[in-house]
Amino acid sequence: MVYNIMTQYKEEKAKVEAELTPIRNSRSRSSRRSRSSESKKRELLEKLTRECSIDSDPISGDDFSDLSLKELQNLVKIKAGDGYNCYLPSSLYNLWKSQVETNQPSFTDPMSRKEITE
Repeated sequence: MVYNIMTQYKEEKAKVEAELTPIRNSRSRSSRRSRSSESKKRELLEKLTRECSIDSDPISGDDFSDLSLKELQNLVKIKAGDGYNCYLPSSLYNLWKSQVETNQPSFTDPMSRKEITE
């Protein structure tokens, strides 16, 4: 009788562990992904800090550190001297749209006030 109970216990324990193994593995993968995403974001922020003249979007005022990794990857960089002026695409689009609506002759970089030709 004791043998049957121990055998049943071992079988039940093996079933439960088999069911939990995929859950444990998926959790560890997602945590690795989030850590990887955070390190990518940190590296990209460091690169933008070196390359961009300021660490926020000058049009909207959004700090780069508050943006998601996807938003950071989509920043528009406009060459200005030795560095770049960096903008959120939506901010730059809204500026362009307002300049077109007011019939301004050319689209200019809001930081340097130089015409953007390319």
